[in-house]
Amino acid sequence: MEPPKILLIVFVYLCSVCSLSAQYEFIQEVHEQTQKQQYRAAIGRIDSALKAGNESIDDSVRANLLYIKGYAFENLISSDETAMDSAISNYKLVVSINILPINIAALNTIGCLYGDLGNYEQSIDYFTQILSIDSNNAGALNNIAYDKNQSGAYKEAIVYADKSYKFAEDAAMKSAALNNKGYSYLKLGTLSEALDLINAAIKLRPENFVAYYHKALVYIEQKKFEKVCVNLQKSRELGGINTTAELIKKYCKK
Repeated sequence: MEPPKILLIVFVYLCSVCSLSAQYEFIQEVHEQTQKQQYRAAIGRIDSALKAGNESIDDSVRANLLYIKGYAFENLISSDETAMDSAISNYKLVVSINILPINIAALNTIGCLYGDLGNYEQSIDYFTQILSIDSNNAGALNNIAYDKNQSGAYKEAIVYADKSYKFAEDAAMKSAALNNKGYSYLKLGTLSEALDLINAAIKLRPENFVAYYHKALVYIEQKKFEKVCVNLQKSRELGGINTTAELIKKYCKK
């Protein structure tokens, strides 16, 4: 159930004079709406609040509200052809406010969205902006490695994957870096090294469905077809439903 409209009216009335704590309470409210998938309602409330509050809203609050609005549009992409542009525009507004760490989160999301569009040059540009703020950011380094792979720059991808692994602080990020590097070696035709890296990625994070998918790709190249289906199925079980769909049709015939 959506919050009663009177709640929005009260906030709009108070916005120019309300305390910072009240503004942050509103952030929590619209965040909870997005968690309930009430994306349009959250967007509407944020727009009204920003319009009513104008310059009286604290910059950190404004950045958070714009980020939540971007997130709401992001979740509408599959059903609204304009949502992608709206999501990116709102995340860019967050970046323009320039408050850490939310500007890094916004830069990262913009990069990922451009990657989803296949615009890897722009995607890499936004991840590179993160590195200008934090040169050791393992996530940005790993995302660049991924985009380099998708662009066919496999040797460059290896360089970024190695840097990501070096600075990664958790097993999940180290696993992702090893997996990206393994994919690079796969595409370069160095299959034994690729398989070793992908297996290492799986050991670090057994739920890494992309690694199982890449492992299947290695076995396809090695023509070890008896090992392909089991890895595709494992990838699918762990969440790689769309990623594996076509290959499962081809290699997992009954």
